[in-house]
Amino acid sequence: ASPSFTGKKRYGASLSRPVVVPETKSDNEIRLASVYFTLVGIGYLFPFSALTQPVDYWHFLFPDFNIEFPLTTIYMYTNLIV
Repeated sequence: ASPSFTGKKRYGASLSRPVVVPETKSDNEIRLASVYFTLVGIGYLFPFSALTQPVDYWHFLFPDFNIEFPLTTIYMYTNLIV
């Protein structure tokens, strides 16, 4: 029976029995995937950091209320739903 996936056939110790080795991804595909994941990470973390870093500003606007927790919680749940 032949294998169900494509790949290069290499012969092992016994020449009558081929060993199928799966094809590997090229360097360009790996670099492209790395760029995509970097852009997704920046696109996700930049707005989060922009909301959580100005702590003094949030305390100035809402002096009697700790806004950091509700703000980050709403942001995280909204991204989870979307």
